[in-house]
Amino acid sequence: MRSPQFIFLSTPATNVRDDVLSILVWSVGTLPMQYLGLPVFYGKLKEDWCQPLLDKVDKHHAKWKASILSCAGRICLLKHVLQRVVNYWMTVFALPRKIINKLNSSVAAFLWAVGESSKGQHHIAWGTSCTLILKEALA
Repeated sequence: MRSPQFIFLSTPATNVRDDVLSILVWSVGTLPMQYLGLPVFYGKLKEDWCQPLLDKVDKHHAKWKASILSCAGRICLLKHVLQRVVNYWMTVFALPRKIINKLNSSVAAFLWAVGESSKGQHHIAWGTSCTLILKEALA
């Protein structure tokens, strides 16, 4: 069985819309929608459309359980897995500042987590650690 096919129309005249729909036998789709894991929309990216990204990051954090990983292991996972997820979104969209701040705080909480708790002591300022990593990458 074929998957449902949708057509997205901007505001054509009603008679044109009806003619097109009678020929194609497709359903009319509405925006926003998901395609390849990203929201498809018209206009400016809204924060609530970024919730799947935040959920995916949180899902990875829950799977990894910071209690069984060393700090080096957590850094490796952050650099090689979570960075890819976020970069995939950022190649398409300029993420809102609030979403970037939420991602940064989530990553920092995971990195410095102690045991089952997501709270831990930050041994170095998050901005400083990002700057150090960036300097290493550019060297």
